[in-house]
Amino acid sequence: MQPLLALLDRVVACIGDDALIAHIHVRAAELRRSHGIAAGSVVRVEAAVGAIAETLELSLPDAWRLAGERAMSSLVEQLAPVLRVHSTAHTLCLDLNTIVHTELQPLAPMVTMPVIDVLLIDFTTLRLSLVASDNMVALLRGLLVGLATHYGQVARFSVVSEAQTSSAARLAGRQWMDVAFVADTRSEAAPLVTREPERRLSSVAVALQSLFR
Repeated sequence: MQPLLALLDRVVACIGDDALIAHIHVRAAELRRSHGIAAGSVVRVEAAVGAIAETLELSLPDAWRLAGERAMSSLVEQLAPVLRVHSTAHTLCLDLNTIVHTELQPLAPMVTMPVIDVLLIDFTTLRLSLVASDNMVALLRGLLVGLATHYGQVARFSVVSEAQTSSAARLAGRQWMDVAFVADTRSEAAPLVTREPERRLSSVAVALQSLFR
């Protein structure tokens, strides 16, 4: 199994009970049926996220954002050497483009990762821009939310006004977002270094997962 698919399997496994998980796998198989057994990793991932959206009654961008946030808890271990160098999500994201292409690109060698431009606004806020679809921007937001949680922070996003952007770049598909990383002061905030415990599937759910892969 490709690393990207393994990552999505772990995301799906933490979404709900065995019946819900089985439903997502069945629906994902239906969504990719037209591609046949030769469906590639990207098609399988898109089908899985589409099934999550339908099952949880989310918009597709919201499903991608959820997938990104949940995936980060699994990526923490893999990214540990990089994460240890930084004490906040803000400083790590100054090197975001390098991390995406050196650490995340190997998970999906069939996908061309976008170049992410990072502009320092102030000591808590960064302006990110990239040429990508709405779904991929939502995935990035989810990853940043998960990254902030790892550092005991909250990611707060704001819209960049058209007056602050280039109309030509917008027409070319470039999108912008401002993200501020602030301390999570909620009493239920997660510990600094966390990794969600793996959920053990029942034998029925494991069998269904294998069947519809």
